[in-house]
Formats: sequence, structure tokens, C-alpha cells
Amino acid sequence: MCCYSVAMKWLYRGDDMIPLVFATLIGGSIWMALALLFTGQDLEWHKIEGHLVLHMAYLSIAATLITMYLYQRATVDLGPSKVMAYSYLTPSFLALLLLLFYHQPVSNMAIPGLIISSMATLLLQKKDSK
Repeated sequence: MCCYSVAMKWLYRGDDMIPLVFATLIGGSIWMALALLFTGQDLEWHKIEGHLVLHMAYLSIAATLITMYLYQRATVDLGPSKVMAYSYLTPSFLALLLLLFYHQPVSNMAIPGLIISSMATLLLQKKDSK
């Protein structure tokens, strides 16, 4: 992931990010296919209930497209170090979303990690802005 952010600056060649997003999705699909091929695991599609297919399609296509587009645009505009610093906030945001939507409190064991990742983000942002 770190190499991807840095390479993003080199791979960007203009305003059109869509081909790069699709190339990333296709590349990821190839890697996953190779992983399945070498591990020999069955996909067990029969265990997926009908309504979950729509959820999977949304997560694998729509959410991934939007996320990758925003990630790539931010890397080009802000720079790789700032984007990587923001990515350390993901666990904190997930904990906040779990608390807000599912009323699931954060475990005491996770709190130090959330604090450390938030502090790392602040330090990286401060360092990068100088």
C-alpha cells in the first residue's frame, strides 16, 4: 500500500483518473484469482443468500470505485505522505461508526491503538506541512 501511494504520483498522467481506477480493480482481481488458484480454496458461492449478492456487488464495485478514485485523486493533490497519514485514521473512524450506528462501544484494549494511530496522523501531518 505504501509503494502504491508513492507510485501514484509517477503513474498519474493527466486529469482522467477513471482508467487508472479500473486498472487497479482489474489488477486486484487478477491477484485474487491467482491467490485462489494457488491456495486451492473453493469459493462456495452456494452459501451466499440472494439479497447478499446485491450487497457484495455494491461493496466490490461501487464502493471500491469511489474509494479508489478518491484515494488516487487525494494522492495526486495532497501527496502520498499526507494520504498515508490520513489512512491511519481508518480504525478510529470504524470505531466511531460502530458506536454511532450499532451502539457497540470500543473495547479497552483497542483504545491505546486508536490513540496511537491518531497521534501518528497528527505527527505526520505536522511534519509534512513544514
